[in-house]
Amino acid sequence: MNKENERKDLRSQFRDWLAEICPKGKPEDYCQIMTNTANSEVEVMKVRLFTHDYRYSIIAKETPNGESYFNCAATLRKPLAGSTDYLYVDLVNGDFTRQTWELIKSLILRFELVRIVADAKEK
Repeated sequence: MNKENERKDLRSQFRDWLAEICPKGKPEDYCQIMTNTANSEVEVMKVRLFTHDYRYSIIAKETPNGESYFNCAATLRKPLAGSTDYLYVDLVNGDFTRQTWELIKSLILRFELVRIVADAKEK
């Protein structure tokens, strides 16, 4: 079997995908790995990414029978003025696939973009 046809385990694949978005391909410098376990029942990896305003929690799971799960949620890192609650948004739920990973990356980018103010548009 050649390397292209070999299936990577969940944790190795997830680390490779994280390396795509981390400077110099080093997820260990930009990701907080909260859970990284493999046991006879389920393989789980939970990672946190941080931006100026948000914390993104991404969870990947795979069961022994091959069922997989990918979830990404965003949490505002500071409460809004006058509030003690933190904004939490569930961004993606799906299978652990390349397609879901691409959706996660797109939604994080979309979530981070800010609207240009009217004065800046005119300049």
